[in-house]
Amino acid sequence: MESNDSFLRPESTEINLHDVFWYILKNWIILLVCMAVFGAMLGLYKRSSQAKTVAASEESVAEYNALSDEAKAKIKAADIPKLVEKSTINSAFKKYLILGAFVGLFLGAAVLAVYFVIMGYLPNSTAVRNRYQLPTFGILPNSKISGLNRKIMNKLTYRANLPWEEAVRLTAANLAMHLRASEELLLVGTVPKKTLDKIRKELLTVLDVHVETAGNLNNQASAVLALSRGAKVVCVEKVLKSKQVYVDFEMDTLAASKSHCIGFILVE
Repeated sequence: MESNDSFLRPESTEINLHDVFWYILKNWIILLVCMAVFGAMLGLYKRSSQAKTVAASEESVAEYNALSDEAKAKIKAADIPKLVEKSTINSAFKKYLILGAFVGLFLGAAVLAVYFVIMGYLPNSTAVRNRYQLPTFGILPNSKISGLNRKIMNKLTYRANLPWEEAVRLTAANLAMHLRASEELLLVGTVPKKTLDKIRKELLTVLDVHVETAGNLNNQASAVLALSRGAKVVCVEKVLKSKQVYVDFEMDTLAASKSHCIGFILVE
């Protein structure tokens, strides 16, 4: 089989607002912490400042009241001190508590967005298709994700809410359209070897082909040597953990080998 030497590394990463938005929302706990911290900081600061203002007004009014009528008459009306009500302390605290919460929300979201772009994660099959022009055969769920986090993750990955077993069968069915019974399938990826072994075991229960785990092409010589057999290869990567730059290195290695990458499997 001829080497797949057509891979060209993209010059820049495409920023998808859908991915950025749902990544930020996925970290809603961080956003709540930022809102609470900034809200408390601004609220307490303003309450302290307003309390000093109230105390200063009380002192000024007391000094004015202690003056004689002649001394009071010499003071312009605009310069007569006015008492600031104590109730303004709580109102100022509440106002700046809310303002601080919005500031924390904005800053937290901005930091998360920048972090997401800098880290260059693979978030979903659309990102895989745009960057590598290859299909994603399936996205295997993490059973530990549930409730609101599950709904957000499904939105981020464009994934139907399927249980693990059904997701494996769907992945195998998509793979079967690209394989013949006599062919060998190699699993590679930057995920841990135990993840590759688990997926291999699951696929073997459904697929009637020879499936082997090669490993990480970036740091395992045995994985690179396995490519010399000219097999079809599937890259297994983790959603929001695998970084595009390291997957790029894998694709460079694959492009120079006798083997051919036919697509990806993503795991949560």
